[in-house]
Amino acid sequence: MPPRFKKPTLNVAAPGSGAPGGDAAEEQGRGDSKGMNYNMSDAGTLRIDRPNGQFMFSDRGLVVTDRPSSAAQPTGSGMAAGSGPQASRPSTSVGTGTVPPAGSRPSTVHYTVTEKNLKVVRNLGSGACSVVHKAFYPSMNRFVAVKRINWQEADKMKQMMIDVEALCRETLPGVVQFLGAFMSSETGQLSVVLEYMDGGSLADLVKKVGKVPEQYLGIITADVLRGMAELNRRHLVHRDIKPANILVSTLGTSKIADFGIASVMDNTLAVCHTFTGTVTYMSPERINSKPYSFAADIWSLGLTLLECAMGRYPYDASAGPLQLMIHVCEDEIPLPPDTTTDARGVSPEFRDFLSLCMRKDPAERAHVQTLLKHPWVQKYAGRSQDLARFVSKHVSVDEKLSETAMLMVNRSYMFKDAGRKSGALARLAKFYAEDAHFTYEAEMSVGASDIKKKLEELSEQNTAFGGTRHEIQDLYSSRLLHGKNMILVYVKGKVTMLGAASALGRSAESTFVETFIIDTSFVNKDPNQGYYGCLIRNQIFRLLPSAPSK
Repeated sequence: MPPRFKKPTLNVAAPGSGAPGGDAAEEQGRGDSKGMNYNMSDAGTLRIDRPNGQFMFSDRGLVVTDRPSSAAQPTGSGMAAGSGPQASRPSTSVGTGTVPPAGSRPSTVHYTVTEKNLKVVRNLGSGACSVVHKAFYPSMNRFVAVKRINWQEADKMKQMMIDVEALCRETLPGVVQFLGAFMSSETGQLSVVLEYMDGGSLADLVKKVGKVPEQYLGIITADVLRGMAELNRRHLVHRDIKPANILVSTLGTSKIADFGIASVMDNTLAVCHTFTGTVTYMSPERINSKPYSFAADIWSLGLTLLECAMGRYPYDASAGPLQLMIHVCEDEIPLPPDTTTDARGVSPEFRDFLSLCMRKDPAERAHVQTLLKHPWVQKYAGRSQDLARFVSKHVSVDEKLSETAMLMVNRSYMFKDAGRKSGALARLAKFYAEDAHFTYEAEMSVGASDIKKKLEELSEQNTAFGGTRHEIQDLYSSRLLHGKNMILVYVKGKVTMLGAASALGRSAESTFVETFIIDTSFVNKDPNQGYYGCLIRNQIFRLLPSAPSK
């Protein structure tokens, strides 16, 4: 099908330059001084050329090519390709963000995630020019966030390319993971696939709990500072640190997201001159249109933490943005009292940390490395399990159960398809409760031991015909009304015989339906038993009759 849009060529400034064209970028000493050239082919492949390489987005994924000369030059995102041990690249064979063997520096990397690989679950948010979906990625058995924009929106394209440039080269601690990108020739949308953080943002937490307890803010801050240190090392100013851009998970991790307006500096003495970001969290020097640097992000972090601790934005914003900017630049910093003078205040250590972040003079603000060593951060660093318990209390129970069902069922099919390889079958057998029931085509096995034998029998049968591949087409789950912590899961899918057709006369491809009852309340001392505390209690598998051939 031909693309349903025109095929113009756009020339815009290099990502992060904040400049209207390549000349301005060159004046700032940027690596991509000639900007980027966007070109769409008749086949629907979006090619983006840059001085040190090329991006190719298509419905087959993303191919990133670095020219050899770029090895010692800064890229458009401010990172030196192939520089030092940190410059790990995704494997060309896997293309999903894995790190290649030591010393391997491929010039071309292919991210293979595509629209066909994903199953969209729901909308996470949308704006004037973009939308973010939650989706399931079966081959990696994980949920992901998919950010989509229309490629012809030049400004949005430039912003999204900053995400890609900043994240595609390596996985950074404290920063959301990049998993791939692709182009849809039918819709004209460019999609970037990122790590999904199931706890939402700090802004979401504030809406749910009001004041976020200090101990959890400390744990979050330790992770965020590590992420900021990585951005600092790569000469990136985020420029939009705020509660909505700090994400948390039920695993107790915290990460920085949304690099759409990040800016790069060629050295640590350079400064930015653009006015981009959320005014509410801008530092005084940015509001006054003065040059700014990494210290601007430190101010934004301090203000973000202050808001979360107070449960509300600390400045009076009722009179509009202009008056708000005056308050930020001229008023005293609205630090809360500490507990030595007011029991409702914050700890002296936390108050000191905030004061180091929120100095009006950027030269007086603490550096990120100094803040990482601050007693308040050190007090809470490494307590991810505490944060995990807190975040888990404030996520949707129904959504979490649905996620667990999808992950567990998909993992079981992955193990079935792997058979005896790498002990997959033995690991699958541990998914079943001791008194579980498994019915396969009207033949019932009772108890974990008998079920294991049945799985081995099916595996041998499938291996004789070249193995199988299961694909989930539809999955529905709900809690049982009279079974506390029990989930009923209905699956409709497709199973393919990878070798010869079945000796039973079935075609190589068959449709199946399967029902599971999963117990989520199981707590086992053996961490290798079950799936994250879940066990299969009952399972019924049935192949559907093939449609008669015409």
